[in-house]
Amino acid sequence: MKSKILALAIVLAISQAAHAGNLDKPVEHKITNRTEIARGAGAAADCFSKAEGSPAAYLSCQEDVLGAEERANTDSDGFGLGLEIGTVIDKGIFAKNHPDYRERSSYKIGLGQDREQIQKLEKQLGITNDEACAAAGKNMDVCRAATLGTP
Repeated sequence: MKSKILALAIVLAISQAAHAGNLDKPVEHKITNRTEIARGAGAAADCFSKAEGSPAAYLSCQEDVLGAEERANTDSDGFGLGLEIGTVIDKGIFAKNHPDYRERSSYKIGLGQDREQIQKLEKQLGITNDEACAAAGKNMDVCRAATLGTP
């Protein structure tokens, strides 16, 4: 009887040790255009939250994010596309909340440049606007209207 209990205890100890070893195992993530687009859109959303309604603070946050990505050599076309999608949607929110911001020529020119960049990146990645919007996790109608300039 003692030998069975001892054997069971050894099996349990080995089993627990094997499972505990998995906690220290490195996690491998597959990086795809979809994950990079989502990461970029998430960075735009973080900047929007931190900006607390200030377009200037939002743009400053984005510059910081882009600088950090470049320094870490983690910027990618997918990340840039996600960031751009988030940006045009967020600019639309700023424009609704700040009529004076909406009337600035820099806003209108910048929005046009953002949309051109989105189309360029979609073409480089070989994806459609709908695929990009879905990967960014955005409402499709809102995303289309913001990125394509459609009502």
